[in-house]
Amino acid sequence: MRPTNSKLTKPSQPLQIVADISQLDEAHKVIDRTIKEFGRLDVLVNTVNNASLMEAKFNGSGDDDPHVFEQYHKIIANNMHSVTYLCISAAPYLRKTKGSIVNVSSITNNETGSYKFAYCMSKAGISTLTKCLATDLAPDIKVICVSPKSDQ
Repeated sequence: MRPTNSKLTKPSQPLQIVADISQLDEAHKVIDRTIKEFGRLDVLVNTVNNASLMEAKFNGSGDDDPHVFEQYHKIIANNMHSVTYLCISAAPYLRKTKGSIVNVSSITNNETGSYKFAYCMSKAGISTLTKCLATDLAPDIKVICVSPKSDQ
């Protein structure tokens, strides 16, 4: 069992931070505020998901969604950039505490779906990112990925 920070033993309200973590400076802000509030970081859990950002309609027929590129970029920023930015921002603090990173991907990282190429690609990217970080950050930081299946 690890010793706890005295701040953590007091009853407190959850720390709420509004941020667009698909932007690097916002991801830094989240980690910095967390450290300021609690004095340390033991675990980072990335559970990024936005159901409205699953489809980028493209089938090569010429009548594809004119916003396919915009949707693609939103999906990659939401699912990949945010996770990557938080992992990189948190790593120095997690190294100090011998902490852990838990990335939540999706069963779709090994599957395909109609109009879901960007979503599936982003979730596969999270799985690959996790494997790379597990190697790069070992032995001080444990990095794992969980890939749940949807109830739908």
